[in-house]
Amino acid sequence: GGGGGGGGGGGGDKRGEARLALRSVSLHDVRLLPGSHFEHASRVNTAWLLALDVDRLLHFFRVTAGLPPLKAAPAYGGWESGGSGLRGEFVGHYLHAASAAAASTGNETERAALLARCGAVVRGLAECQAKLGAGGYVSAFPEAEFALTEAGKPPGPWVPYYVMHKLLAGLIAHRQLWPSTTSGAAALTVALQLASHLRGRVDAMWSAGGRERWEDFINQEVGGMSEALGDLSLLSGDPAWASLAARFERPCFIRPLALAASLAAPLDDAASAPMASAEKRDALRAAAAAAAAGAIEKLHANAHLPMLLGAMGRYEASGDPLLRGAAEAFFSELDAGHTFAHGGSTAGEVWMPARRLGDVVRHRHADNYWAHDHAESCVLHNSMRVSRRLMGWGGRAGSAGVTHTLRHAAYLERALLNGVLGTQRGSLPGHMVYMYPMGGGVSKAGIPNAPQGHKWSGAEDSFWCCQGSGVEAFARLGESAFFEPSHAAAERGGARPSLLLLQFVPSVLRWRAAGLRLRWEPAYPGKGAPAETSPTLLQGELHVFPEPGLGAPRAARLWLRLPAWSKGSAVMPSGGFNVSHPAVPARDGSGRLQALDFDPQRGAAFARRLAARGHAGALGR
Repeated sequence: GGGGGGGGGGGGDKRGEARLALRSVSLHDVRLLPGSHFEHASRVNTAWLLALDVDRLLHFFRVTAGLPPLKAAPAYGGWESGGSGLRGEFVGHYLHAASAAAASTGNETERAALLARCGAVVRGLAECQAKLGAGGYVSAFPEAEFALTEAGKPPGPWVPYYVMHKLLAGLIAHRQLWPSTTSGAAALTVALQLASHLRGRVDAMWSAGGRERWEDFINQEVGGMSEALGDLSLLSGDPAWASLAARFERPCFIRPLALAASLAAPLDDAASAPMASAEKRDALRAAAAAAAAGAIEKLHANAHLPMLLGAMGRYEASGDPLLRGAAEAFFSELDAGHTFAHGGSTAGEVWMPARRLGDVVRHRHADNYWAHDHAESCVLHNSMRVSRRLMGWGGRAGSAGVTHTLRHAAYLERALLNGVLGTQRGSLPGHMVYMYPMGGGVSKAGIPNAPQGHKWSGAEDSFWCCQGSGVEAFARLGESAFFEPSHAAAERGGARPSLLLLQFVPSVLRWRAAGLRLRWEPAYPGKGAPAETSPTLLQGELHVFPEPGLGAPRAARLWLRLPAWSKGSAVMPSGGFNVSHPAVPARDGSGRLQALDFDPQRGAAFARRLAARGHAGALGR
């Protein structure tokens, strides 16, 4: 399990943007509005980050390096305990989340405290790395135990590269988000030295046993090593890391997905699709769906999602159309045949046969283990990362591009509101779910004496993978609302800045490209609507102001998402906003995009009203 990819949003190499159409606005420029559910969830998350003791998190790193623990307080429990074969993995999650939370907060005192903790983690890792010698190794378990696992002998760490990925990803995210800080530079140094050590281990295993031995070894979880190494290649400018990244991907997973994409390609070809008969198109759709379904059926979801994210990074660096096709085919299959109403998709930790979710949720009653064993939270978080990245690539052209954007925006809305916000236990810092139960008559509190993952986590005795990916997700709640053209797309599109407002996340944006500050206040769900109104009216207001320090405000265009569930919606512009074109609909009915042109000379405010109607879909379709 576990999320933990690099973050972006604060600097780093821009190579690869030539293949991006959109990018999420930097976390540094978005602030969640006080009083909203999102801001509350973010504060609860930050409270846990500030409550955790960095010295206790680093306890076994220091023990492994032969350094004395800094405090008499014991190490934390759960997956960070001495008996765990996963100890050390949460440190990478923590560094990523604290870095993102520091970028997201408008509280200077809080930011300073979070960055101080990030600095302490990086310095602690650098000290341990230096003490262990010139090889670059740093870990919470000894190198000799790593070697035991490589040799297939107990009792080594269970999945060492999975743990190494979390550490690398945290270091990389800190460097991406805070590139000009001392700790940001040091984080990249520690990451490069650790990656050099790991390259030596991979080369040694490859030399001793060849491709067959290596590919057998990575049948265990290796986390997002391919994604982290790809990010490291971009940050360092060294293409050798991208070559190493490819070794951590399973061809038996990526290639069938690429095949599914190639089967579906004629359906997307504007020239050839109209020429094919209806029977031919239906046959191609069926063959493509079968290939994609076969590629993911009964796979451990979070062993493979990070590999897909790595392949997506390699597409952005290389432009290989097979890698793009594999990612697109994967998400089409996931969304169509495996996804619950809250965006989750697994039975236990596995993707079951496609379009059989009714079988998955047939178990009922509060004391039934199987009624609780659904939708691993890590899978939800990583599926959102896949969708967000795909949305950034854009559609092929014209209305297909609008459909592509709105389809992913709709999935992200469902996953964010129905899924992510429900994985946190109210106002209790550090309390999250591993599994998100979907059976009848169940509760997220789980069952008596439930095993790990089937009840709420604790703040000091769990440190599950889903807490790690969760603490990152809640530190990045602002990154799904606003998107803008990538640097390359903006250069191709001309001088006028443009922005997509895609989610109902109450927030303030510092829009650098336009010299503006946007205050987005959506009433969601239904706040302020008359109780007797049916369907429920949702109202949102956007106010725009000049932003000091960004130069003169510029004429700009805002693309406003009108969701599929909003029937009879109305946009009521005022001030400098003007509705100059009809809304552009998605071809699949997933919503519309409304263009609003902004004149900075006239001041600005606009409101929109959305009539929210219930929506039901067949389970597993």
